[in-house]
Amino acid sequence: MLSHGNEPLSTKSTTSLAALRRQWINTARSFRNKYMQLGEGFVGRYPFSCFLLSCYVVFSLCLTATHLTAWYMQPSAQSTASVLVPHRTYDAAQDYSMIDTLSHGLRMSKLLPLSHYETTRNTEPYWLKGQAPNTDLTLTTGLKISDWPAFRRLAERWSGPISATLMVSKEERSISGELASIVEEHRKRPDLFGQVDIHLLEVPEKAAGIAAMLIPRNGERNVARLYARTGYVCDMPIGVLPSPHLQTTWKANHTGYQALLDDGHMLVLPMFTSPALPATKLEILEEISKNKITPVDPIDLRQWQTTDSIYLVKHYDPSYSPIAIQSKTAVPWCPERFMDQRSACFFDIYLAGGEFYGMGSEYALTVSEPETIGHVNHVIETRMYAKYFWEQCVHHARQLDALGLWKSPRSSHVRGQCSRVILNWGRGLIGKPH
Repeated sequence: MLSHGNEPLSTKSTTSLAALRRQWINTARSFRNKYMQLGEGFVGRYPFSCFLLSCYVVFSLCLTATHLTAWYMQPSAQSTASVLVPHRTYDAAQDYSMIDTLSHGLRMSKLLPLSHYETTRNTEPYWLKGQAPNTDLTLTTGLKISDWPAFRRLAERWSGPISATLMVSKEERSISGELASIVEEHRKRPDLFGQVDIHLLEVPEKAAGIAAMLIPRNGERNVARLYARTGYVCDMPIGVLPSPHLQTTWKANHTGYQALLDDGHMLVLPMFTSPALPATKLEILEEISKNKITPVDPIDLRQWQTTDSIYLVKHYDPSYSPIAIQSKTAVPWCPERFMDQRSACFFDIYLAGGEFYGMGSEYALTVSEPETIGHVNHVIETRMYAKYFWEQCVHHARQLDALGLWKSPRSSHVRGQCSRVILNWGRGLIGKPH
């Protein structure tokens, strides 16, 4: 056996390991004694905290044991899959909707979410109801009690169905004479108001001067369109009159017009301002030659003068707000964030791929200036519309791309109007389109 001096190597190794073990044991004992002293000091110094900690530990153990026991004792036949099966709260075979149980005010507030609740709650659809329509084109409009003479003139000009909203204050409704005369005239003149539906919108008395803030005029347009009883509508502001033979033209070309409107396009009535009321297109052409009448909207006047059929309006501007016939269900609704911005109604339709087709044989006349919303509100609306322009560009671009229509003719309007917006979105460089 090898050795180092007089002591064997194996004996020396065993002695070293034993000494190292004793050193570890002594170190552990010293740590234990130290922590025991600290613990005894903590308990002596904070007895109440130690008591709460002990109670928490005991409570946690009991709660864990209770849940484990309940889980172990539950019937094994009930599986996790059966627990996750949704259960209907109604019979699917019955004609039932969750909307049926909503109150009238809550239902109307859902239809007009950006309007004041008291105004939507006091909305009365078909406050005055006409007969069944004799054609599938309805004129929609909004008026106040003071606009009744202008509304009567519209009914004299258009013999078809009309869906109108009547805005009144609580005070005006309490005065029986003003509304009673309207009710009486509607009842006694079926030749004039036989197909006229009037929907009453009541605003609080103190807010009569700011009614457009409680329910925007774009919201009024949506209400009149919603309760129109035909598949096609035409928004006709108070103070604007259609050509007297519009209904005849509509019935004669119904099939061709219907195909265009169902595809999301619009039929535009070129609008003119004239103190007189020309009865025919020939009279308007004579007034134009004498510079006594001018077009209001940016139509292709030369093309309208030379044709009696429909033609494509090639020049579009985001502020374009024509008198247009459209489908009730195939095009977007007016955005209600604006107090009075008709152009926003058509901008959505245009970006979605809708085209404007001018009616070469028809027209509309502005006989009175519309009521304005004030300079300050107009400035706010203009700034909001600029932001809305950017927002809708990105929104419709994403939709068309998701539908696989980005390279199709349907997206040509978005690509033409919104090219700069889409390329610079998020960079702070957004400006007017090319």
